[in-house]
Order: sequence, then structure tokens, then C-alpha cells
Amino acid sequence: MITARVTLSSQSDNDVTKATYQLLVKTTTGTGNERRTNEHVIAERVVADPFHLGAGETKTLDLDLDYSLGNSLKDMGGVIGGLGKLAAFASSERDQYFVVAMVGVKGAAFMPSDRVQVTVK
Repeated sequence: MITARVTLSSQSDNDVTKATYQLLVKTTTGTGNERRTNEHVIAERVVADPFHLGAGETKTLDLDLDYSLGNSLKDMGGVIGGLGKLAAFASSERDQYFVVAMVGVKGAAFMPSDRVQVTVK
């Protein structure tokens, strides 16, 4: 479980309709022109609890996100784990984890968002 706080601020009056939280993994493989990046959402939670955020006001929201990670070959022990680590090294595989917070704002064309890189064990 990830537990955190998200602080919202606004320069004008806004009606927030929902908050969406995600844990995602960004996997990069290859090097140079062969570099490929893929993002995958591991967990997501939507909180539809509308509220008003006035100009110059800040509001702090609590974030709780349950997740489960499957084991890849490189995470296993023994010979199989060693082979998985070797394959990940050979393909220059790198995983980065991010917590993303997005809010729906009434009348806005896009959902304001931010992401923070985290360490997942």
C-alpha cells in the first residue's frame, strides 16, 4: 500500500469533481535508436468526492493506493533469477515507478496532474 498526501492549490475558483491516483511503471529497454519505453498502470483509484477550491486556497487530500507486483524472472532467486538479471542487463532494461495524481476540474479541457518517482520494493 502507498500512503501519501496530495496538496492542491488554485489561482482561481474551481470545482474539483474527482481525484484519480495511479501507480505506474515505466520500462525502458535498448539503447540509442533502439530504445523503447512502455508505461503500464499497476494500480488505480478514483475518488469521486466533489469539492470547491477557492482562489488562493490549498487543500490536502490523503492518498491510499493498494497494489500488487508480479515477479519477473530477474526478481526470482537461484539460477533462474540470475538468468533473468543477465537478460535484463543485456537488453538495458530499466524500471522506474511513479505515483500520479490527477484531478478533474469542472469546465477544464485537461485534467491537471503531477507525478513523483518512488522506490518500490
